[in-house]
Amino acid sequence: MRDDTKNNSTNGLAEMESKPKIAKLSEEVSENIPSIQLMECNRSGLENIGNTCFMNCVLQCLVNCVPLRDYFIDGGFYKHLNATNPLGYNGLLAKHYHKLIEKIWIKGDKLINPLGIKQLVSKKNHTFSGFGQQDAHEFMNYLLDGLHEDLNRVVDKPLTNQVLSDGREDCAVAEEAWLIHKKRNDSFITDNFQGQFKSTLVCPKCRNVSVTFDPFMTLSVPLPKKTRLFVVHMFWRDETVRPKRYKLVLPTDGNLELLKAALGRKIGLHMNKLRVFEAYHSKIQKNLRGNEVKISSIKDSDIIVVHEVLSEKEVKGRVEEVGVLQRVSSPKMPTHCAQCQRSGGVVELKRCTNCMGVAYCGRNCQSQNWAQHQHSCRVMQDANCIGMPFIVSLPHSKWTYRNLATTALKYAKYVSLLTANM
Repeated sequence: MRDDTKNNSTNGLAEMESKPKIAKLSEEVSENIPSIQLMECNRSGLENIGNTCFMNCVLQCLVNCVPLRDYFIDGGFYKHLNATNPLGYNGLLAKHYHKLIEKIWIKGDKLINPLGIKQLVSKKNHTFSGFGQQDAHEFMNYLLDGLHEDLNRVVDKPLTNQVLSDGREDCAVAEEAWLIHKKRNDSFITDNFQGQFKSTLVCPKCRNVSVTFDPFMTLSVPLPKKTRLFVVHMFWRDETVRPKRYKLVLPTDGNLELLKAALGRKIGLHMNKLRVFEAYHSKIQKNLRGNEVKISSIKDSDIIVVHEVLSEKEVKGRVEEVGVLQRVSSPKMPTHCAQCQRSGGVVELKRCTNCMGVAYCGRNCQSQNWAQHQHSCRVMQDANCIGMPFIVSLPHSKWTYRNLATTALKYAKYVSLLTANM
């Protein structure tokens, strides 16, 4: 990055006393402009015109930028006014800014109305024409660009071409690019508020590297995002690999795809091969899919399970997936219907598929007995599930009960290792 800053030297300031002291300014003053005295330690406020605090905060920062302040107070800007530049404000913005500096640093006004600056900037950008809240960074860019064009020393801008590296050293390319830029843009703002970006482009075919240097006025730096620790339980498709817990630090405003991508990079798997679900009491509580799932909705107490599955690209065909829960051995088959008490020797009894602890001779008996049975059924259902649920994925050509049971048994030997705090 190029630093082509011109510094205006100032004499040392006297120590503060009860009465404000006066400091001398730079000697680099136009001959036609008298020497000006600068108020020290002055406190001036800018009047809020509606909701223009975004503009006021920018102006307060810029008027306390010493090189820019001294440039306007010394009067050096007068000889650089460009009243014919169609991209500028005919020198009016620079004059209004000078009046603002004068009121703050020379007259010592306590309350100043910056309406003139706002109206001028609004003429070029109607976004700022109202009195609503706007973006401070955007306003600062327009203000500095307007001051630059009003103070541009170049009256007739020549046509220029982009500078290419052609294998040369960066210093030489940057120097040439800056000289080309200053053929059209040469002002105090250019000298003090602009720099260069280095951009590198590599051709994916011929691997040719092209380096360019582009000017910039401001740098946008992202604020660090609030992060949170997430614990996930990872199951691999290879049943011989033991499941493992992973800790991920992720921004709280991310989504599920971000979690999958972060875990995928950590374990070397593509995110499309990962399935995510929430486990609760040894059951699959909720399948988590899609960008609409925000990881901020995941609580610290939630148990998140990630499972590697087969992809259709791998098997070149259809893939079947099924979630598997584990239960203790089924209790002994009841001998009578829980509602009508008919014997199993007379009618065929069917178990309750939840708790497996009662049986019924038909749907009517089950419906009539449900009000009494539902409380104990729920308790038995939760108690009977053990271990961690998991996912079995097999090619459709191998989707048989034998293959499903064989694969499930291989996973079952590990799942009890990850059931703490479930």
